[in-house]
Amino acid sequence: MIIIRSMGGLGNQMFQYSFYKSLLEKGIEAKLDISQYKYYRQHNGYELEKVFGVKPVYASINECRNLGAPSGDVFSKIKRKLGIAKRSNNLIEENIEQSIKFNNNYYDICNDTYIIGYYSSYKYFDSIKDLIKKDFIFKNIKKVNINISKEIEKANSVSVHVRLGDYKKYAIYQDVCTSDYYTNAMNYICERYENIKFYIFSNDIAYCKNIFDKVHNIEYIDWNYGDCSYEDMRLMSLCKYNIIANSTFSFWGAYLNNNKQKVVICPKKFLNLDIYQEDIFPKDWIRI
Repeated sequence: MIIIRSMGGLGNQMFQYSFYKSLLEKGIEAKLDISQYKYYRQHNGYELEKVFGVKPVYASINECRNLGAPSGDVFSKIKRKLGIAKRSNNLIEENIEQSIKFNNNYYDICNDTYIIGYYSSYKYFDSIKDLIKKDFIFKNIKKVNINISKEIEKANSVSVHVRLGDYKKYAIYQDVCTSDYYTNAMNYICERYENIKFYIFSNDIAYCKNIFDKVHNIEYIDWNYGDCSYEDMRLMSLCKYNIIANSTFSFWGAYLNNNKQKVVICPKKFLNLDIYQEDIFPKDWIRI
């Protein structure tokens, strides 16, 4: 059996769940460990059941402990940093740089193993994308978004996602999606399609209004926040075209877009690091 730690915000949870489903499809017993959210204070906690109604098989505390899973409490973190925490041969812990590269070796693991990682590559689940998209159908649509949903579906709509907020703390996420990136991406769309309307999604709308002040036919979606933040992902998925950030949240907004003529523009890299990053985005997405 493989136990996968679920961690991070909604976009990361969706990658981890999709990896979990890919294991099941290959006949590998797998479970999710969501105990991390007892200590996790960022974003909106564990959201998969609330947003999509999916109910994976969850690992018990004892099952996780038996495989040497590290606890998420502050004292356990201190022990690990000091090197006095016990490590297990059944534990695989990847850093973010490792997790953005597809690892086919996961499907050859035979022994009971506890894995910590992000699995941020479409290659884990693209062969079962119809199954994944069936699971990721939004269940709780807020009334405030009904009219804008209809407008987006009728318009020649382009979602533009600008991720800031917590990204300001981490250098590996910065200087990837610059204002030049968004200008070039918008120009690419405008040069090829007519009657475009841009819909801006961001956790820093004030910044967006500054950098997009000369863009015409634009609307800022600034009312979905907190427990309703997932509605931005749903609205992005309804747009004809998507301009995404180096964000798993906007990745899924574009990946769940079922428009057959969709165009997705993504940054050339996900992290501000000189490492292999070709496994994250599908090959037909346009890198700028």
